[in-house]
Amino acid sequence: MTSLARAAHRRRHCRWLLAITLTLHCLSSVTSAQDRDEDDDERPRFLPMLVAEYRDGKGLGFQRLEDVVSQRFEPLDPRLNPGSLHVTWSGRLLTPEEGPYRLSVHGLGQVRVTLNDHVVLDGATPATAAAPTWIEGDEISLPFGRHPLVIEYRGSHQGAISLYWSGPKFSREPVAAQFLLHDGGRTIDNHSQRGAELVHALRCASCHRITGASAPLAAPDLRHTGGALHEGWVRDWLQPHATGDSSDPGGATRIRRMPQFAWREGELDTLARVLAGETAAPSKPSSTADAEQLEAGKTLVHTVGCLACHQLGSLGAAGLFSGGELTHIAAKRTPDFLQRWLQAPESLNADHRMPLFPLSSKERSQVAAYLQTLGQPALAAKSAPLDDSLRTRGAQLLAAKGCVQCHRVSGARPSAPPSRSALTADSNWEDSCLGAPTAKHPGYQLPAPDAGAVRTYIGQLKPLANAVQPGPAPVAEGAQLMAEHNCTGCHQRNGSPGIGANLNDIAAAHPDWANRLPAMRPPSLNSVGDKLHDEALRRAIGRDAPRRRDWLDVRMPRFALSDHELNAIVAHLVQQDRIPGQAATPEPESSAELLRIAGRRLVTADGFGCTSCHAVGKVKPSKAPINAAGPDLAMLEQRIRREWFDRWVRNPARIVPRMEMPSVQTPIRGMLH
Repeated sequence: MTSLARAAHRRRHCRWLLAITLTLHCLSSVTSAQDRDEDDDERPRFLPMLVAEYRDGKGLGFQRLEDVVSQRFEPLDPRLNPGSLHVTWSGRLLTPEEGPYRLSVHGLGQVRVTLNDHVVLDGATPATAAAPTWIEGDEISLPFGRHPLVIEYRGSHQGAISLYWSGPKFSREPVAAQFLLHDGGRTIDNHSQRGAELVHALRCASCHRITGASAPLAAPDLRHTGGALHEGWVRDWLQPHATGDSSDPGGATRIRRMPQFAWREGELDTLARVLAGETAAPSKPSSTADAEQLEAGKTLVHTVGCLACHQLGSLGAAGLFSGGELTHIAAKRTPDFLQRWLQAPESLNADHRMPLFPLSSKERSQVAAYLQTLGQPALAAKSAPLDDSLRTRGAQLLAAKGCVQCHRVSGARPSAPPSRSALTADSNWEDSCLGAPTAKHPGYQLPAPDAGAVRTYIGQLKPLANAVQPGPAPVAEGAQLMAEHNCTGCHQRNGSPGIGANLNDIAAAHPDWANRLPAMRPPSLNSVGDKLHDEALRRAIGRDAPRRRDWLDVRMPRFALSDHELNAIVAHLVQQDRIPGQAATPEPESSAELLRIAGRRLVTADGFGCTSCHAVGKVKPSKAPINAAGPDLAMLEQRIRREWFDRWVRNPARIVPRMEMPSVQTPIRGMLH
């Protein structure tokens, strides 16, 4: 090529790049403009999730945000009367490209779907139907954009509905969270839902009778606190404080889940002394923990997943079901406790919610050594001897203050009926546990909006005498268990970003780890109930399966789940994710061997290049970057459902947005005709 030709080629190349850059800039500007209100007040015009409004036959109900439309309405929500049910979801449907679309519903009841002010689906299941069936909508041509969407369900509290669609280049699949939005300028009355979450997280049903309340969360076991808590910390913790006990990075008050008490003279000191027990004198971190060991422990705490549940300074999580704060953990816990807790938390707290991470003995020592550097125990004032009389007074205080309603202080879990009155709309809220503690009751000192949310929720509950008590419902129980165990604090699922939302903050605070961020992000749980066979799903949740992503820094812990709880979580994921009635077409036996031969080539660099990023048995990828590394594909059929696999390989990003795996679109010349 001559120099003139090369120059012309460079000019054409530059013009091409400039055209692409300008096009992307324009698209970005259009998207940015669409995502802002017309008055440019910096509020997003569209936000994730749909607005759901629930109404019973008497017109009573509540409003909340939902990231997908996939509901079974049994057991009946305690805010609703039994019988007829009317639910409306409203917002926007994002169509990623122009083409023909068709909406469908798998449900039990009557459904109408309106899109762009036109009814595109209107039907009902047969009156004799006992199980959900399919209702198909009309095909409609849609351009790229966000289209006004309204879904109306009418039926009973025993009904169900799940929303699906098909469109350009994809067959029927659930309408995923990334395609459902609502107007950012709309006022959402989410008070009642926030109140429901607070009532459960604060264990209100441990003391009060509440319509439809599930079993309250177990509070920490108090039988083994002696030698595990610093007395100075216990005294400070029991001392009444202002609202909240810390703030998260966004400035929101962290809700303290244990109420505060009004103490008479000497009571606080007595209880602090009894709970702390014979604690060793405060000491500095062990001199045997050198800088290298402390740095290794610091790295583990920041990368294995601890910050999905715990807060450490400005990093980490502070949700209603999160773990305790680690910022000054050494001021609370003794060195011996930290080491034992990481190895066998059940030996110290029979009612713990701490999952067990797969750490080696060396790694546990490194983590414990680092945690010992986070804060120092305060020097406790000279305490009275811990004799039998002091222990007796401490036990009497635990009973008198109502601690035994939530905490285990003897061999059995609290099982006595609630000692206080029922909570209803007519309760005396001006003199309640929502505010400051008094001689009559403890107090959470909730911020005004949260106190109002609790009152709103309780006010909507049906009277106890008339309430329909929910029976066993594994699907609903599974959803609650996932919330209690903070699964989406770590994993991305539907509208919940998981720990990925905090990784940039970690990288900003610790730039040396920035190149490891992809290894700190756990697998997405999007469509996992459709992805895995039931038994494979059960083994994955129970962590009873080989590690498939050994390149990840984040690690899946093992939770203390019973078989019943494990099955309930599986039932929830399958119900919400799995496409009903879908079955892969089996390959004819005559072509099975041909397909196996072709498959051996297709996974290599001569085919689709799967082994560039994935291990397949003993074949390991040698140069895959962390962000592109994938799980081991050996014995895939034993774990992955073929129906999901066919959908996944055609377009992974439809299931997990921004997924690095390419879609399989271009055929390999000379293979399988």
